[in-house]
Amino acid sequence: MKVVDLGTRIGNTLSVFLRRGSRFFPTHEKFIKEIEFSECLGIDKEESCRGDLESAGASFQCLNLSDTEMFEELPEADFYLASKILHHLSEKEAADTLVRTVLSKSRRGVWLRLLSFEDDSQTGEGILRSEDLRFGWSAKYLPYLCKDVVSLIPRDLFNLELSPARRIRHTNDFRVLPASADSDEEEYEEVMGHKSQIKLVPPLVAEWDLFIERKQYAD
Repeated sequence: MKVVDLGTRIGNTLSVFLRRGSRFFPTHEKFIKEIEFSECLGIDKEESCRGDLESAGASFQCLNLSDTEMFEELPEADFYLASKILHHLSEKEAADTLVRTVLSKSRRGVWLRLLSFEDDSQTGEGILRSEDLRFGWSAKYLPYLCKDVVSLIPRDLFNLELSPARRIRHTNDFRVLPASADSDEEEYEEVMGHKSQIKLVPPLVAEWDLFIERKQYAD
């Protein structure tokens, strides 16, 4: 298998990687540009996702990643993708184990998309907290920080690049909620009450991309 996508849903992350992956991992540009959708595997806990993946030509495996015992069933692949899946796990230990697993099973690299749980007052949630606001996801999902992932990556084996993926430029953004909003709510609605209207300079980082590339690999 060349690419495995965890929490695949309808395969959007796979599609993005096949279009843009050579920019994410320029060392492997030629290899990535020759990957066919049929050489990709999407994994999701919902069996209903199978039709979308298989109709597009990819393989599908139904696997509940909330169960850490299932991690051993993950296949080896050239690249692993996981878009915000780590935040859906029940505890940090499970997320740590999944990161270590995909690092061990990827021959070339890993692309992780991470929600921002950073609490600094430059590009993180700290500036929102000062206005009695929060990110829409911060009370609902596992607060797994970028530094939590980075701390697990052996620098003698992997190169890594952390870069902003999506930003929030104003508190009127639907992803910004009053701090008092119910923890199950992710998007702002007027019934939640007033929120301060502030232009965010510099913009906050809502999501991060972490590109992890193995230093030595076998073709």
